[in-house]
Amino acid sequence: HRSSRKERMPASRTGQAPAIAAGVPARAGVVMAILFLIFFLGNSDNQMISPLLPLIAGEFSLDVGQMGGLMIPAYALAAASAALLVGPLSDRFGRRNFLLLASVLFCLSLLSVFLIRDARLLTATRVFTGLASGTFSTCSIAYVANFFPYSRRGTAMSVVQAGYFAALVVGVPV
Repeated sequence: HRSSRKERMPASRTGQAPAIAAGVPARAGVVMAILFLIFFLGNSDNQMISPLLPLIAGEFSLDVGQMGGLMIPAYALAAASAALLVGPLSDRFGRRNFLLLASVLFCLSLLSVFLIRDARLLTATRVFTGLASGTFSTCSIAYVANFFPYSRRGTAMSVVQAGYFAALVVGVPV
């Protein structure tokens, strides 16, 4: 669906107008809101572990250091691995597909926490959460770069990445 309002874009040096992604005027806000929410949820989850670590360790009758030594590296290594592997794969198979898959994985890993009664199983679950979060980070930024024309990319990137700061300010306290 193309907007009835056409924007005038300056011609490039080749004489062609820069490409505008189809539907940007109508869907730009929705795309930014969804990607903001993805960033917000992924970073809220990550940032709230530190303040909750004493409660989590107590739940499993472990020392805070032991619990942190299990959970934090598992999440961080999974997130870093996903970010490195998913980038090239999403170039080939589409960012939207990976964002949808990561959203399902993220949701399932968070819901499964209610059923966990073992620290090692919680650590394994944090691996899946890290994989989802690493995918969120990589694909959200790349999605913005692919979806928005250059003239709007900076604004869109700022809105989406504001989800990171909103997670710290709003997500963790809530």
